[in-house]
Amino acid sequence: MPVANIRYSRTTKRAAFIGAAAAVLFFFTLSTGVGEHHFYSLLPAEERTLHALEACVREFGRSIEGRRCYHDTLLSAAKADSLVAATGAYVRMVQRNGATGLMHFIAHELGDVVFGSVGGTIEQALAACPSVAHTGCQHGAVGAYLLSQGDASVSVDYAALPALCRETSETKGAYRLCMHGLGHAFFLITKGGLHESLELCEALPVGAREKSECLTGVFMESNGGLHYLPDAAARAAAAADRLYPCRSGEFDEQSRRACYLMLPSKSGWTPERGFRACREAPHEWRETCAHGVGIGVGARWPADARRVVTECLRGEELAEQCLRGALGYIAVGESARARSEAVCALLQDREKYRACSGVGESALR
Repeated sequence: MPVANIRYSRTTKRAAFIGAAAAVLFFFTLSTGVGEHHFYSLLPAEERTLHALEACVREFGRSIEGRRCYHDTLLSAAKADSLVAATGAYVRMVQRNGATGLMHFIAHELGDVVFGSVGGTIEQALAACPSVAHTGCQHGAVGAYLLSQGDASVSVDYAALPALCRETSETKGAYRLCMHGLGHAFFLITKGGLHESLELCEALPVGAREKSECLTGVFMESNGGLHYLPDAAARAAAAADRLYPCRSGEFDEQSRRACYLMLPSKSGWTPERGFRACREAPHEWRETCAHGVGIGVGARWPADARRVVTECLRGEELAEQCLRGALGYIAVGESARARSEAVCALLQDREKYRACSGVGESALR
């Protein structure tokens, strides 16, 4: 579909930027580390909700049935007790399990519940969402908001979106990450239209580097959006192909690079599975993919230098790029210098020279 034919409501235009801001939280709020959040002890309502969520995980895992189970459990908690019972139980679940792909999957359902519980205002929903597990709650809330807007009537003012990113970003790194967030929002707006979303990124009045950031946001969101595919056979084939959709011959080099950089998100940012997918990639894209594994490692364990080094070194020949990705991510988060130096201090001289030379650069290069 041509970009000019994609039209949305005025409120949805505003939501596109809000969605970008929510996606940007992936790279900033998670950098505090789940283990560093301080929460009170579980209240009875939260404990009941936590046990119910864990039962859903055991029975359904990451599936359509699981999605319903998580949503119904969180909605029941919010209605019967309070929204705090739902969000508190979820946060404790992330503390127990880590910021895994499944936790992000569940967070999307929490975001939908949060949006419906705060009176339909996206600002309140984003404020009520806990910023853990790659800010999946915020993504879910933005998705619920977009779906609530109905039919669209006016075109999105694409030229204004990068300007809003610049106005709300204190650093160049923050601006680039905001552009990444636009890609997440575009995928939601187009209801999973991968090529339409990429076209929207290409239509932005910015340079190639900023467009690249937007493209990575599209692919990262699409890796968790296989349910948008038209039928069960297509969904099964896409899920079974660890390199989907990067093999497509329809992507130009810039889009293909963005795809392989975000490919590890399809594996739930699990390093072992991410490296396995990278080794199946064409040789010229393996290091790009390994850099993406590192982004996930840095996001999941930003304050645990030893864990970052351990997980990346498992990649053996891909370890250097993993370390660069992890250090690049850590370098734009909280306590960047101290955390980056802690990682580099654990590396041998040869590894340190190669991997630590890029410290201070954004992960999304």
